Amino acid sequence: MSLTTEFNTSQSDADFICQYWRPDACDPSKWNKPNNHGVEGVFFEGDMEMKSWTELKAWINPGRKYGTNEADAQELAKRIKNEGIIPSDPIYFDVDTGEILDDELEEILNDRINGGHRQRASEILNIVGWMMQGVRFANETAKVEFANRSNIKKRMYHKDPSPDDVESTVRTIINLLGEYSNDFLKDKVDFHGEGLTYSQRKTLREKLETEFIKSGKIKSGDRYQNYTDKNASSLFESNKKNEWVENYYFSNEVTQFINMDKFTHYQGAIVTSGAKAGEDPCHFYVNFDIKTLGKTRSRRTLQGMRDSFFSTHIQDYEDSLLKLHGQENTDRNRRQFPWNHPDCEHVTLAQDNENEDGMIVIPLKNRNFN
Repeated sequence: MSLTTEFNTSQSDADFICQYWRPDACDPSKWNKPNNHGVEGVFFEGDMEMKSWTELKAWINPGRKYGTNEADAQELAKRIKNEGIIPSDPIYFDVDTGEILDDELEEILNDRINGGHRQRASEILNIVGWMMQGVRFANETAKVEFANRSNIKKRMYHKDPSPDDVESTVRTIINLLGEYSNDFLKDKVDFHGEGLTYSQRKTLREKLETEFIKSGKIKSGDRYQNYTDKNASSLFESNKKNEWVENYYFSNEVTQFINMDKFTHYQGAIVTSGAKAGEDPCHFYVNFDIKTLGKTRSRRTLQGMRDSFFSTHIQDYEDSLLKLHGQENTDRNRRQFPWNHPDCEHVTLAQDNENEDGMIVIPLKNRNFN
């Protein structure tokens, strides 16, 4: 208990002075001005001022997957012992979530938005408070985003968000909103993962998209959905009772994924799967390149791409294979390819979220073969 609470006196800078916290650190002008860190819906309340840790309660930050790390807090305490307090950014607290937790003192305890490591280091060194700034939020999403962004620092006293922290933050934001688009997902991962590498951000985007597709609980706000082999597999895992998924994908039948975003990349896999099938059918499940749909003057449509898949792309590839083996480009010779087996059941993934909502796969006609 401090002298302020013991004798019911007003708080002064003297209450904070100690071996490590010197008078200059009590001067708000020495600290960085409040910064919304690019997050909309953040409003600062009042001026920066020294506040005691006892005036705060910790908010469970969904963007910190593992909370405050004790080893990091101990390391921070060492740095403060060696270098003293170096004013940088204040700690922020939510002025709208106050509740009376101590009836005797009638103290309003506010949510601490960031500064968990600084608070733990303060406990180690008996530092009773910190420079703080009150803040209001337009909504919970702004609060989550701000809590993460205010920790992205290259300076002292901040613990940069890890890949797990960024994942947790973005997942929380999208769960709060109830839907997402691929562009929105990319923007949020890039925004909150500023300190991550490109590879880490890419892996994280793919992981979250796969998770949302598999769960089916978060609706995509995009008109068209793009699939990779990995998230198509996740889609099938959560829809095992679908007729095609059950009878072909999860069976002894040979299936081959083709992503028309990079068709040439899959040509070798088509031959490999065809060889595996032998005289039996080889069933394709196809994702079409939807990047240009609705975004350019192109007249391409999803259905048009589906209609031309076998008659253009596969047929051209077959022509190359037949020529390689000195055979004529005839339907009779094409029938030797396992994907032209009369029992084949080719499908396209349901990529049109507007007209194919709730569907998993759609039959894909292969010329006159199947």
